[in-house]
Amino acid sequence: MFAASTPSSYPRTIQLVTASLACLFLVAGCPQGDPNDNNDPNATGNVSGWVQYSGTGNYYKLTTYTERPNAAAEAAAAGGYLAIVDSAAENAWLVTTFGDEPDTQRGFWLGLVYTEDTWLWPGDLSPAYTNWAENQPVTGDDRSAVLQTSDGTWTTLAPTAGKRVGVIERDASNPPG
Repeated sequence: MFAASTPSSYPRTIQLVTASLACLFLVAGCPQGDPNDNNDPNATGNVSGWVQYSGTGNYYKLTTYTERPNAAAEAAAAGGYLAIVDSAAENAWLVTTFGDEPDTQRGFWLGLVYTEDTWLWPGDLSPAYTNWAENQPVTGDDRSAVLQTSDGTWTTLAPTAGKRVGVIERDASNPPG
């Protein structure tokens, strides 16, 4: 099988585009499930743009560049939800895996929202882990968490305060396919 050779220092998008173009022009078939396709030791494969994180077994990918309500709808349509971050390791993996992708310089929408005086993840789960930046979180009606790709900390925004990409998470029991 042909394997495209792209320096590991290139952003993941360039690596994937190079591999895809090589597959198309050489008609050798595209690599599927390559554990090293994003040069991340915690990634265990890529299926149709999804990347599996070995720490949770769940699959992740980015939404389009949009406001949070649209990102949440896009996540649901993809069979998932905006990401739930349960540990510092998962938080760091998200930044490492997706931080160099287009439109991520403003951070990622996460699934954490402030509702009725409390922060909750999708499914009304209370956060066991947070990584708030200094002077955060800002509370108030209609606030959402954003993972900053520059330093991995979290800030809050109103869901329609601007466009960002969201991180879609899909459970290991519901693999993409």
